[in-house]
Amino acid sequence: MKKKISAICMAVALSIGAMPVSQAASLADLVGVLPEDTVTVGADMSLGQSPAETFNNGPLSISSRTLSPITVDYRALIKMDAVLQQIELYEAGAEALGISDEEIAAATVSGEFVVTINYPTQNFTVPDSVITGTDMAGFESVDPEKDLTAIFNEVSRDASEAGKLTITVGVEDVGLQTLKDNLNDMMFTCREVEITQFGTYTVTGEVTGTTVISCPEGDLKTINYQFEQIADSADSANRDAISATVQYSRRSGGGSLTGGNSQVENRNTLTIVVGDDIENITSEHTSGSTINTSEIQKPSRAGYIFDGFYYDPEFENPVGETITMNDDTTIYVKWIAVGTEILEMEKHYAYIIGYPTDDGRELVMPENNITREEVATIFYRLLKPEPRSALHSLTNDFNDVDASRWSNEAISTVANGGYIVGYDDGSFKPADPITRAEFVTIAARLFGAGETIEGTDQFSDVSGHWAEDYINFAVDNDWIDGYDDGTFKPDQFITRAEVMRIINNMLNRHVDAEGIVDAAKTWDDNSPSAWYYYDVIEATNAHIYMRDEGETTETWQEVVENDLLANMIDPEKVEVEVEVTTDETDTTEETTDQTTDETDATEETTDQTTDETNATDETSDQTMDETETTDGTEAE
Repeated sequence: MKKKISAICMAVALSIGAMPVSQAASLADLVGVLPEDTVTVGADMSLGQSPAETFNNGPLSISSRTLSPITVDYRALIKMDAVLQQIELYEAGAEALGISDEEIAAATVSGEFVVTINYPTQNFTVPDSVITGTDMAGFESVDPEKDLTAIFNEVSRDASEAGKLTITVGVEDVGLQTLKDNLNDMMFTCREVEITQFGTYTVTGEVTGTTVISCPEGDLKTINYQFEQIADSADSANRDAISATVQYSRRSGGGSLTGGNSQVENRNTLTIVVGDDIENITSEHTSGSTINTSEIQKPSRAGYIFDGFYYDPEFENPVGETITMNDDTTIYVKWIAVGTEILEMEKHYAYIIGYPTDDGRELVMPENNITREEVATIFYRLLKPEPRSALHSLTNDFNDVDASRWSNEAISTVANGGYIVGYDDGSFKPADPITRAEFVTIAARLFGAGETIEGTDQFSDVSGHWAEDYINFAVDNDWIDGYDDGTFKPDQFITRAEVMRIINNMLNRHVDAEGIVDAAKTWDDNSPSAWYYYDVIEATNAHIYMRDEGETTETWQEVVENDLLANMIDPEKVEVEVEVTTDETDTTEETTDQTTDETDATEETTDQTTDETNATDETSDQTMDETETTDGTEAE
């Protein structure tokens, strides 16, 4: 995940009006006298090219003759003079009320402040040390004799949502004098941010929070505060945002640069219109430069296949192999819809295979974590033949899934529909375990959840999580129940049994002891007393079943092989002609055109399009052969 960081500042301030003089006054008498106030604190961001110590106050331009990664440093200055002025007003007001110095010094400050940083997610990478830093890492006082850690305590840094970093800092019962002694202009510095593509990159930040001043007799006032970019260096069109911008472009001219200044050629913007409330993708390029369209990263959209770039929204003028950037250029993405009902719900395949062992045991390992590639392969198996054919691919854009990997076909196909998207660094991490949030997100997309879904939080730990809407979608569809303590644990790895429970709920696949036939496959590590016992049986046996209308639980008729089940004709697709006569013995007699002779139910013509075996679309892993893969994982 590519991440950028902005600045953070915690501040406390008071503003007082005219106060009556009283020798008997106490700190509590300030309540009602001090007006609630909002303090505006000046802030500024600046940039410099690593490893130079010089920072550019305003947009930074860096030019190069060739495209190669560059590193930049960026810092933010927070001016504390406005806060110190408010403290002085507080002290003057307290003194005017006849409050002693000892009482003033006994006042304390508490609060919690949240800083949110929004940043681009492509071609701009912040070191992991910035994302995982603790204890005010990266912050320092402009005055080295001041101690910020004596005032502020960092609570958390959250980068779970792409394009956003949230830092929470608390101030807890800090003495007013301690605050005054250590509060000073502060600087946050982030070094060696890597930029890997020409373009303009802007990071913005916002700060929200409150401060409460207390005395031994109770709370005084709550003060809200805001940050404003320092006027001298702010873009007039963006005065209220804390921001920094760097432009990385191709150097113009053939001579060397002098005086430390870079020459920047004219720039043109390429805009990619993705469509349907999805944010446009923009990038800047040197005027006259040529873009190879094969090098443009294809966007993804759940339920659709990318079908090329066009110069017009009617999709009549396709973009060729290159784009020449003589002017600002807009291109449009064409999509092919594959529908929302793409998962097989009627035919109950075995979508979990299990593991072979040398000692002859049959293991399914229900309590083990499941990997990302195993999940991709499970959903590949569960695709209906038509969408599987439409989505089918043997290539993908991930940098860690090559053509020789056992799961390549499944990953490439599911990714082609936008159901799995990988990580910002271009990887898929196929052998890594998958989290509960990641799994539910893929499942929801495959079930037809669009780009914008809404739901009410049912769990105590999903509010604000990047997968919040997908988790709520799963709850609304009765797929998940969460844990007894009211949590979902979105970032916890999901087990194979939990995956089977959720998929069975998705596809309305449920069986109990009364519905299972004797031939059902069982497993040495699937105990009948386990909560997941019947979910495992359901997931690992291909079967023919009956279920009364309106009922959930099935009654199995027969356990079959997956390929045999695939060849069976769907009952609703069989045409039946019945000749009705007055002779009751003939009322069910069929004409010579009768096509429901059960002896022919599995016979297909050579052009049968419902054959789900799709021999050309399946890898050796999809034949359900229970041979062990070379990396020891289940062939899923």
